[in-house]
Amino acid sequence: MSSKHQEFRKQLLKYWNLTEEEDRQARTPSLKTLTKKNPPNTEKFVQRMLKASSKKENILIFGDNDLDGCMSAAILLDSIQNIGCNAKIIFAKHHHNDGPGIRMKHIEGRLKNIDIIITIDCSVRDKEVVDELAKKNVDLWTIDHHPYQFGIKEQCVNCTFEGEHFKYYCAAGLAFRISLEFQKIKQDETKIKNHLIGCMLATIADHVQLRKDNRAIVICGIKEWFKTDLPVFKLLHSEDKKDIGKNFNKIRKKAVSPLNSCPRYDDPQTTVESIFCKNEIKALDIVRKIKKYNSKRINEAKKMNSLMEGQKLKKDCINVFYQEGFSAMYVSQVASKISFQEHLPSIVFAKSNDGCLRGSARSPDGCEIRDLVISALGKIAIDIGGHPQAFGLTIKESNYEKAKSIIENLKIKFNKEIYQSIALNDLSTEEALEIIKEYEPFGSAFKRPKIHG
Repeated sequence: MSSKHQEFRKQLLKYWNLTEEEDRQARTPSLKTLTKKNPPNTEKFVQRMLKASSKKENILIFGDNDLDGCMSAAILLDSIQNIGCNAKIIFAKHHHNDGPGIRMKHIEGRLKNIDIIITIDCSVRDKEVVDELAKKNVDLWTIDHHPYQFGIKEQCVNCTFEGEHFKYYCAAGLAFRISLEFQKIKQDETKIKNHLIGCMLATIADHVQLRKDNRAIVICGIKEWFKTDLPVFKLLHSEDKKDIGKNFNKIRKKAVSPLNSCPRYDDPQTTVESIFCKNEIKALDIVRKIKKYNSKRINEAKKMNSLMEGQKLKKDCINVFYQEGFSAMYVSQVASKISFQEHLPSIVFAKSNDGCLRGSARSPDGCEIRDLVISALGKIAIDIGGHPQAFGLTIKESNYEKAKSIIENLKIKFNKEIYQSIALNDLSTEEALEIIKEYEPFGSAFKRPKIHG
């Protein structure tokens, strides 16, 4: 490699803040490069499930109503059923209207003959739930990538507990790591490949950082996507372009978005079935249903976007929006669009079924706003939680103007260096683009760099 090629690659590593070891992993990812250490409490959870299997205990899994919630719950269910556990999945009411997490109303009438409850991609939101489960001798376990709230901490597989190893995992990433541990007990290569595909789809859907372990999971999962024998996935995938960047974008459009449409309309079980279905005739019915939901999602998203036309965006602040007609189901898409296209943070609110305003917050790379908003709103926020760059919150409608004023007057920190372009330094544009292509696909926290002569 010539010195000018080496210099350009050094600029890329600085741009993405990669070490030389991370550089090798980014270009040649493998499941063998996954962090050796397991997420906190993984081994405890595996041992508890083995005990549950031997004692024939009944397990109820609570999943969240989005693609990550569906895939993580499906991977977990498949993993523990494979070792003989008796388990089933249910989903709490749609989180766009009801708020994420398990409350008392979700467990009422559902605890008969249940020995273990596992929440995945959602946590317990009320301490009363923890107390009620303890009173009825129901063992509570939580698998989540959101900040810990209530539960039993030593029985929580949570990637936010320690270090940077798992900080940007989605819930399906945690479920996949648990699946890998069960593989050491009972090996099934087909299952692990299917779980990898489900994890890949969820990782893309959840817009978590496309770095380190997530990158390996996505790229290895895309390779398995085109080899799968699962009939629903075969019907959803398009021709293998033999180009990881093009395949990434095709999968996001042709599979991730349609599969994510089902839980939006309170039908998460259809998405869960996609990873279990082996019957080709049944698969056709599932795909028809998925595409029908997706068509409805596209039409309703267009209506939401038309309502946003004419809204003025302010620079250097968190933009806050709400008006009658906004859909609680699509505020996240509007906020994401502002983040990706305008590189500005925003919170978009809509009225939920309980009369409160439920908002979706998104911010671009280089701008984390969650903790800032939590601190500023205090008790005005009835409910708030999620990721540093993507989270949800609930306020009373009567507090909207006050909340809007507080949020839009916050001083935000924005690392704009990540949007700077890279100098060619005598390298031809073609040569530079060829080197950049080695790092595809690009996504959250791993943007395609701009270049200048």
